[in-house]
Amino acid sequence: MYLAFIDESGTIQEKNPQNNYYVLTTVVMQEKGMKYLHQKTQELKKEIWKIVQGSKKRMPIQFELHMQEIKDSKGFFKPLRSKKDKAENILRKVYNYIQNLYIKIISIIIVKDKFFEIYDLEELLKWALKLLIERINRYVWGESKNDKEYALLIMDQDFVLDKKKRQFISEMMELGVKYNTIDVDRVLDTPIILKSELHNGIQIVDSVAFLIHRYTRKKLEGNISTLFDELSDEFVLSLAWKFYGGAPSSNNESGLKFFPSNYSPPSAYWDAFSK
Repeated sequence: MYLAFIDESGTIQEKNPQNNYYVLTTVVMQEKGMKYLHQKTQELKKEIWKIVQGSKKRMPIQFELHMQEIKDSKGFFKPLRSKKDKAENILRKVYNYIQNLYIKIISIIIVKDKFFEIYDLEELLKWALKLLIERINRYVWGESKNDKEYALLIMDQDFVLDKKKRQFISEMMELGVKYNTIDVDRVLDTPIILKSELHNGIQIVDSVAFLIHRYTRKKLEGNISTLFDELSDEFVLSLAWKFYGGAPSSNNESGLKFFPSNYSPPSAYWDAFSK
């Protein structure tokens, strides 16, 4: 069994000049690595908790790695304000840890202004899920040709979109031809949807999705406004070999896919993946 943790970064709203990219990302791993992931992530969180809150306070169960809060020094991470050295230390710990996990990364980037020239709003989530699930299926099929293993989708909870996600995934599996999808036979058709605080795998994919989103804004919009943005090239390079199909490039759309297909990012976008 493979576990495909899925999270998004960005919004699906059409008119949002501050957010032109919707990033849907999965981190795929074998089920047998789940205990290791949980234990080691808990150890990492305890380290980070001490950096942020000190050793006197006990880490609460609901403490999670949420990259937006780390970047903005909000919630449990509020003490990081004006503490650049501590913030950088935490960011490096998180991405160094992810770098050493036995995982594969697949990410779909919807360029919204280009997408809405061709498609309607209700099609955005469908396209992102379709493209992601096709690639999860292809990866699991390639890894387990003889054993015929399957992938279980584990998604972050979103009360507004959860029902739509479930319905689309079920329809796509049952009526594949309708969605120009053939033989999605290695992905189970009922996703598990959980609060991110309840599963460390979702917290890990949150960090990956957030990184890809911020890196994309930096490279395509020149958005370098935070410490996280300054470090994003370095973090992307550390994870490049984790992408399905090898380090992404303009010639490889297995691990990182821009959509719609008539959009091509500038060649400089791929620099951090191959330095």
